[in-house]
Amino acid sequence: MSRDVVSRKTGRTWLRLLPYIMLLLPLTVLNLGFRFFAIIEQHWKERAQSELALQELDALSRSSSFEHRMNRAAGLMADKVEAALQQSDGPAMGTEADKNMLLAQISAAGNASLDSLAPGFKLHVFRKAADDTAAELVFAKSDKIESKRAMAMIFDYLVDQHRDKPMTSEIKKQRDKLAESYFGRTARTEAFARSQRGRTSQILHDRRPHWFLWD
Repeated sequence: MSRDVVSRKTGRTWLRLLPYIMLLLPLTVLNLGFRFFAIIEQHWKERAQSELALQELDALSRSSSFEHRMNRAAGLMADKVEAALQQSDGPAMGTEADKNMLLAQISAAGNASLDSLAPGFKLHVFRKAADDTAAELVFAKSDKIESKRAMAMIFDYLVDQHRDKPMTSEIKKQRDKLAESYFGRTARTEAFARSQRGRTSQILHDRRPHWFLWD
């Protein structure tokens, strides 16, 4: 058989197969396209799972930190103290026995919530009847004798700054000076008042580092 004949037969064979090839080509391209999108989808699923795992790990790390445990313990204690104050309507009301019972409840709430986490903790509980009234120191647990009036003024100063209460520069300067005696000279009371309510912070109290939380 001559080469021309073989070439013509081969050409006719390709011509007959061409429709099938044209049909298979889109199917192949379509299959490759589906595979490409499947790979992309799998990649984003794995990435989402990885990000979720990192978020859970970060949340677990935060939950095991001292700050988180301190915030949680203080929140539980505050609920108990507030319930005791509401029940008795404060130490200014009732008999001497009622006052002593309230103080005992506050002490028990503090010990139950904070003693295992921060042995030797200091606790000051204030009562503020209204925004325009001065705070009153209801309970104090401390290793030193502190002025009730000074501590109440520091608490009022934190509350006033947190609520953006207007005050003269002279009063602000006096309150800053008073707060320095508790927080240390390097601390800014305004920062604690505005952004750290209910959050554990670090202060230099009595020239030693302390954890501090107010609410």
